[in-house]
Amino acid sequence: MTQIEHDVVQIDNAVMTQVPEEHTGMLQHMGLLRRRIVGIQRLQLGKPDVVRRVARVLGSNDELGHHFRDVCDHLAALGSLCTQCEVVLSRAHSNFMAQMSLKMNQTTHGLGMFSNRWLVLLGLMLPLQLVAMAFGQNVYVPWMYSDQPLRFDTIAPWLGIMGCILLAFTVGLGFAWYRNYLSR
Repeated sequence: MTQIEHDVVQIDNAVMTQVPEEHTGMLQHMGLLRRRIVGIQRLQLGKPDVVRRVARVLGSNDELGHHFRDVCDHLAALGSLCTQCEVVLSRAHSNFMAQMSLKMNQTTHGLGMFSNRWLVLLGLMLPLQLVAMAFGQNVYVPWMYSDQPLRFDTIAPWLGIMGCILLAFTVGLGFAWYRNYLSR
């Protein structure tokens, strides 16, 4: 029982002082200790009552009755120690699970922020893609034919469309930054 009590104290200290990445095998160790404590409690189940009855039958003057009462006190102390260790393990388990929950919440929050940023950028790009798809086939593309000289009247519509696309993207990006959709 002394070893179990020592392990319980070590686990309680480890849960409070170590970072969650160092908690390898902590739940298994807690479960093993709880199993040992339950085993001890099952072994001593009903034994203090039997020892008390034997001590009463032997009487208070007999030295053997005194030893039986002493054994009964030791069994009661063992039972209270088992209960105390179980409470400490329960608290350590709750703290451990709370730390794991906080770690998972932080990870989920970071993943959500990452996906929100990409969603905003993709939301800005989709209308621009539709505009480019609609006008891309109806406008002369510069440098498409290398043998013809480049004239401003053939490149002006393309530059106008590209300028509008870049302006819309820049305005959308600025608005998203202003509304804190992209900042942390």
